[in-house]
Amino acid sequence: VEEGSIGGFGDQVLHYMATEGMLDSGKCRVRPMVIPDMWIEAGTQNQQYDFAGLQAKHIAATALRAVDKQGEALEVLAIQEKGLKNQAPTIA
Repeated sequence: VEEGSIGGFGDQVLHYMATEGMLDSGKCRVRPMVIPDMWIEAGTQNQQYDFAGLQAKHIAATALRAVDKQGEALEVLAIQEKGLKNQAPTIA
């Protein structure tokens, strides 16, 4: 998980792993998570992370999907953070 946009540190790590053959066996599962490369005009930091899919529930669900636990991932995503219901940042 990184607070940079696509093309940051995570991409460098993936590039290194790929060129070194670390991803060839299929045993290493990588799921980069970054702020989307789009303008999020307004909203609290909490709202922006929720929109970007970088809240704890999103990170947990991504990890669960990476180990083939789709059902558990959906359960985690169904959890609503207190104060975020019906709120979203303005997207330009």
